Amino acid sequence: MRGILLVLLFLYTGASGAVEIKNDYFRLSLPGDWKQQKGSDPEQFVVVSDSRKAQITISYIPMNAKGRDLNVIASKLLEFRFAAEREATPDREVFFSEPWSSAPASGGIQVNYMGHDSLGRYFFFSGFITETHTTSVTGELEHSDEPSLHAFYREVLTNFGY
Repeated sequence: MRGILLVLLFLYTGASGAVEIKNDYFRLSLPGDWKQQKGSDPEQFVVVSDSRKAQITISYIPMNAKGRDLNVIASKLLEFRFAAEREATPDREVFFSEPWSSAPASGGIQVNYMGHDSLGRYFFFSGFITETHTTSVTGELEHSDEPSLHAFYREVLTNFGY
């Protein structure tokens, strides 16, 4: 009986901390101590995990594109992302993996890269480009390593859909 009360108290207080976001452009569901932060941009969502020293930022842009333009849009998206990473903190060195792309079963094009900087931050980017919208997912780990980044990437994208 005492164990049941502790579980109910744990769930009632929100200590489970799972986050779930659903809208017309994507869905994300993460277990653990993830918390959504308030933001000023209604098209951007930020979730953080204190225990993992991790952050995920998801944003979307509605658009009306033709299938033949998706590759061009994907290339430009990567170009803008690389520039933004370099400009974010000019006093650090940034190292990127070779970008890769795929055609997800849900349609469109997916572009990705991983990287780290000279301050110990590890990050990934995944962009999902469809005829109706572009959704960007960025994940960051403070003071991490490459195997942890790969596991984080798989975890986030396993719990993400569009």
